Amino acid sequence: AGLPRHGDPVGAVWNRLAELERAGYDSLVIHALRAVLLPHQPPRYGRCPTCAKRWWRRRRWPCAVWCRVHLALFSPCLETGDLREMRTR
Repeated sequence: AGLPRHGDPVGAVWNRLAELERAGYDSLVIHALRAVLLPHQPPRYGRCPTCAKRWWRRRRWPCAVWCRVHLALFSPCLETGDLREMRTR
């Protein structure tokens, strides 16, 4: 419902991570998430450079890593505040 479907999915994820960092969420967790995402950046040719090959070809982008992170970042539980324990005190 509230997921951005068009436009720049990479920009949407990076912007959301920046918003969460400004909102006071644990910056170490956000930096770790960025470190996981960086090797899976979308290449020019449309296949994830990091995910394992399948049938002699790399996985299409967005790979499972980006899909899962995108879904988690734009899920309603962040909007309702169910992740309060992630906030720094």
